[in-house]
Amino acid sequence: MNSKVSENEGQSERKRNDCLFEQLGCTFKGGRSKMKNHEAYAFPFHAKLLLEEVTRLERASRACGGVLEDVKRVEASVSELRAAPCTGTHRTLQELSVAVHSSQTHIPSLASKVIALENKLALTCKAFEECDALVKTNTRQLDSNKRSLTDLQEKVKQVDRSIQLFSSVNILPLEVAQNGVFIWRIPQICNRIQEAIDDTMPCLDSEAFYTETYGYKMKVRLYLNGDEQAKGNHLSLYLILLKGDFDSLLQWPFSETIRISVLNHSNLEDSMVHSLVPNHSLLNSFQRPSESGNAAFGVSQFAPLDEFYSRLTQFVHNDTLFVKTEF
Repeated sequence: MNSKVSENEGQSERKRNDCLFEQLGCTFKGGRSKMKNHEAYAFPFHAKLLLEEVTRLERASRACGGVLEDVKRVEASVSELRAAPCTGTHRTLQELSVAVHSSQTHIPSLASKVIALENKLALTCKAFEECDALVKTNTRQLDSNKRSLTDLQEKVKQVDRSIQLFSSVNILPLEVAQNGVFIWRIPQICNRIQEAIDDTMPCLDSEAFYTETYGYKMKVRLYLNGDEQAKGNHLSLYLILLKGDFDSLLQWPFSETIRISVLNHSNLEDSMVHSLVPNHSLLNSFQRPSESGNAAFGVSQFAPLDEFYSRLTQFVHNDTLFVKTEF
């Protein structure tokens, strides 16, 4: 019996086994008795291997944190081992080795999670960079639009100044008598006559005009059913001097003779005509206008209404009446 035990022990002694810490880098191989001695005396070396593995695991699991608690637990155990005597520590070292090996099995899964997170982070960074580039592009476009708007506003101001300058100078008036003649065209005359009779529009005013370029400014006023004492029995025709742009260049009081006519379109020689000679006793009519216009001057009994109506077809053509003013 004793010989068989000795034989078994001899076979066990001759069999060379790997150290339990072979996966962590220990290269020792030997029989059972040598292995026990190795485990007892190589404790500092094994502890160093464990610390190195723990440090590597901690770096690998820093982003995920799932294994960090196990690693810290192992570190704490190793620290306790450092302070404890070498005897009786073999079992604890084996448990630590198993725990380290278990942690190693989690590393591929953690690594894949880290890679996935890194990919997501890379995509997020790329999207942020694209958004940042878009914001910069829009900012540049907005700055360009602001400059364009400022330029347009300045051009509008220049146009406004030009319009104001033109309006103040009025070098070319809108209406100017041609060769001393201004003809006032009055359309829809039948309606205008009825409105004068109904007193809804007793008088009509022509557009303002100049007697010549840079001349006097005035307008014609017509009462188709008469004015004041002439109301209901005569046509009344007047002229009104207006405040013009060139009054400072003209002679005052106004003294020009004016010939005014209601035209007979079928025979101009047979038109209704009156000549107006300024009466300077009427200063409020012929002096230089200080307001928008002076008092009217003219002929209150220009033509009897009976005569005008009896010859209406001679004066009205296509429902239009023409009044001529000559200077």
